[in-house]
Amino acid sequence: MYTWFPFKLGQCGEVQDVILLDELVFENNVTFSHNADFYPAKVQNNFIGFPIKLGILGIDPYVIMTETFTQNDGSSA
Repeated sequence: MYTWFPFKLGQCGEVQDVILLDELVFENNVTFSHNADFYPAKVQNNFIGFPIKLGILGIDPYVIMTETFTQNDGSSA
């Protein structure tokens, strides 16, 4: 299992240093050799001036009302 840290000083999101987290051992049963944390903290509190790009998607609602019904009291739903 390999990973990389995108916010290291001087890298700015470019893959430079790939780090080996853990590896499988095939002996009596299949296990990892180091029991490493597969989800290490990668995002810092300070982005060291790196640009952050965001994208927004317009997602339609799951239910769209196509007809209006009038209730007995005159209100519509």
